[in-house]
Amino acid sequence: MSNTVWAKRNINFNPYISSELVFTDNVNRRPEKDADLVLRITPGISMNTAGSRLRTQVNYGLSGLMYLSNSDKNKIYHNLSSSANTELTENTLY
Repeated sequence: MSNTVWAKRNINFNPYISSELVFTDNVNRRPEKDADLVLRITPGISMNTAGSRLRTQVNYGLSGLMYLSNSDKNKIYHNLSSSANTELTENTLY
């Protein structure tokens, strides 16, 4: 493998935070309906790299779900995704 795949790479780190507030009238998903207000907060970081023939992306976020009336349902979830694109043979098929 040629060293040019790894040469001249730009690496960017981007922290982020997102939030969502949802009202549901059936938090338990049962015939006996129970309403609640749910807050989701997700801090995370994304990393993007770009080289001459290789591009990668990695995203990680930690989501916290907080229920106003049903705090026993509070949860924390880890979210991880990644992708990579490469040109295996230089200047081929385009």
